[in-house]
Amino acid sequence: MQYIIKYNLCQCLLKCTQLFTQQSFCYIIILQTNLKGAIVLNTYQNISAELKSYFSNHPIFKILLPLDMILIFGGVGLLIVSAFISLGSLVTGVAYWAFILGLLLAYANRNEQILYIGFFVYAGLQAWHIITNLKYLSGYFGVLINGLVFAWLGYLVFKKHTLHGSGTQS
Repeated sequence: MQYIIKYNLCQCLLKCTQLFTQQSFCYIIILQTNLKGAIVLNTYQNISAELKSYFSNHPIFKILLPLDMILIFGGVGLLIVSAFISLGSLVTGVAYWAFILGLLLAYANRNEQILYIGFFVYAGLQAWHIITNLKYLSGYFGVLINGLVFAWLGYLVFKKHTLHGSGTQS
């Protein structure tokens, strides 16, 4: 403040304006950071609500909406069986897409516990594929990435579920 007194009135006002502008800019940045944090917390819920409203308005998905757990565990169950017994590519493909649809429906229903269990089981299945086929490791880089992505998504949903409580809506 001592250096402002040495300048004439115009320079003093200019310095005060710059100081005020810099401080308000800092406050705006802090405010934006806090708003972004709040938006990130609500984005998960907003996307889930929009997905549920879309599924509720679509006649086929409206019927499938309460069947999220059946699709997840039925699809993963068939994928586990197909790891030991060849069920054919048609059954395996249908099981995989039933599993993915079940994940989307569970996300729309905000059934987080079933969601992260499904992610972890599928990541475990991918780990099983890697362990049993270590001698053919060159062809299983995609399986490794797939397993890591599903494990990471499962961890994120598990962390959100444990930090914020159950996500089920009434």
